[in-house]
Amino acid sequence: MIIGANSVPKGSKLEADLVIVGTGAAGISLAFKFANSPLKVVMIESGKMQGNDNLQELNRFETTGLPIDHFSRMRSFGGTTTLWGGKWKPHDESDFLERDWVPHSGWPINRSELDRYYKESADILDMPVIEDRDVHGFLESEILKAHTFKNVPDQYLDFGKRFETLLSKSKNIQVYTEATVVCLEHKSDTIEQIHIKTLEGNEFSVKGKMVILACGGIENARLLLLNNIGNEFDQVGRYYMDHPKGDAGTLTPIDSKVEVSRTIGFGLSEKAQRDNKALNSYVLFVPTYKRNEILKKWPRIPRGITRRILNLLFGEPTQISSFVVKNYMEQAPDPENRITLGESVDAFGNKLPKIHWTIRDLDKHSVRVLHEALQEEAVRKNFGTMESSVFEESGPWPISTDAAHHMGSTRMGTDPKTSVVDKDSRVHSMRNLYIAGSSVFPTGGASSATTTIIALTLRLANHLKEKGLV
Repeated sequence: MIIGANSVPKGSKLEADLVIVGTGAAGISLAFKFANSPLKVVMIESGKMQGNDNLQELNRFETTGLPIDHFSRMRSFGGTTTLWGGKWKPHDESDFLERDWVPHSGWPINRSELDRYYKESADILDMPVIEDRDVHGFLESEILKAHTFKNVPDQYLDFGKRFETLLSKSKNIQVYTEATVVCLEHKSDTIEQIHIKTLEGNEFSVKGKMVILACGGIENARLLLLNNIGNEFDQVGRYYMDHPKGDAGTLTPIDSKVEVSRTIGFGLSEKAQRDNKALNSYVLFVPTYKRNEILKKWPRIPRGITRRILNLLFGEPTQISSFVVKNYMEQAPDPENRITLGESVDAFGNKLPKIHWTIRDLDKHSVRVLHEALQEEAVRKNFGTMESSVFEESGPWPISTDAAHHMGSTRMGTDPKTSVVDKDSRVHSMRNLYIAGSSVFPTGGASSATTTIIALTLRLANHLKEKGLV
């Protein structure tokens, strides 16, 4: 059932077995696993069924260092899946390992613990199945490896639209929209109740046996900071990461009719990463076609010109002049890249987040090593030549746009002095509070976040069931 929060009698005290704050990829995946079960599930969504400017104002934040797109997250049913590009790829096995050249690296779980959940997400959510071993990239070598991505079908991108019917008809799930969490009331190691307000002035509370924060890599940390939860060792909000992206380089092929899949990227092999003490960044090659380049210079072409004449004049539509090198960087987790509370407040009087985000020397070094390898392999395999701007000493770093992959701010680990949640995503110091989403990632790897967000969420659902917690 989906309920507008303004229709709830003021001062109501609701109760549930499981409370999920957020209805994005993590929140809805978790609800999916408990739909039509004996458990009473309450979902809290700050937004409406579609985006709303007034509610989006609650997403404001301050930044220092590099800018972060304010429209990179959405307060609406479906969360940021409503903005999702749909690139699907599990994290690599090496992403979970401790790398001695990457400070603060290493997950408390390994890739094999997520394999079944990557598969389950493909089975139950009709998401793509990827087998990297079946892919051979044209530049693969001992130094370079192919990264395979699949695109989620358009009709599956927006989880809000996709699962609206399921959740609205589910007898055991109540979704409250326009409901903003303003306080996590806690005593000792227990969340006692969650206080909720609406912009129209309504307010009520929810008491849950178990509470899951699933409201994104920025808001998860902000809620903990606002309520002084899980921050005994000043770890909440630290290690904030993204996948900085940007065009930096041009690959010019010898053969203008070469075919290159835009779903296959290239990164350094695990051996090359170790040998060069580099991170797991990758590039995609986006083709620029000769005909399109030429036609830009011809604003008007007579309608009577036939396709054959166009081909003779301007080349076939498939002839490629070059590839733009589109980069996605892994960032090393850095405790100084962090979310704190600023001085500005939202409509409810709660402080808004302040984010300090920069790109460090190891991040840049890793891309330079990758570009060097790409240049060498392109020549060695007689594919073409590559020019790159990442080697230029003057001017700003060319790869500095955020990819809206907000990660690391409530990181997973075994030691409360260096992490916020344990290997099961439970906040170390709390008995009944868990966190779902990319904020628990200890490192970012070379994959977009959503695939692993869903896998970790399915793993969390299984943990709650197996332990009899709900």
